[in-house]
Amino acid sequence: MLDAGGLFGKRTHVEKEQSRFLSEITSEFGYDAIGLGDDDLNYGIDFLKQVMSDYSLPFTSANVYEVSTGELLLPEYIKINRGGITFGICSVLDPELTITTMGKVESPVEVKDPVATLRELMPRMRDDGVESLILFCHM
Repeated sequence: MLDAGGLFGKRTHVEKEQSRFLSEITSEFGYDAIGLGDDDLNYGIDFLKQVMSDYSLPFTSANVYEVSTGELLLPEYIKINRGGITFGICSVLDPELTITTMGKVESPVEVKDPVATLRELMPRMRDDGVESLILFCHM
């Protein structure tokens, strides 16, 4: 089960609670990976990490970094095995997208070049035994 992301709603308090409920329901589907969409940052990094923790949501993103730490926000890829094939699932965002969170003027994330990111990541995924790559993009 895969999802390209964009799970969360608009930046309102009502939509935030609806997004929390949707996260709870989504967790029951048993997703293997969820790509990070720009809307998934609407309520900030702490909200995203909280619902990931509370509901075991496997978000991934290869090119989104936390400004405060300089570290990747999420796992850069998720590796799964299905039917004897090892899949690597990763996600990238377009750096030209405007990331705005509730109550924040400046973005809490830096989105790096997706092409350069993938050129560096793909060989490492192959070295890690990935046979087939699945890429989610919000471009």
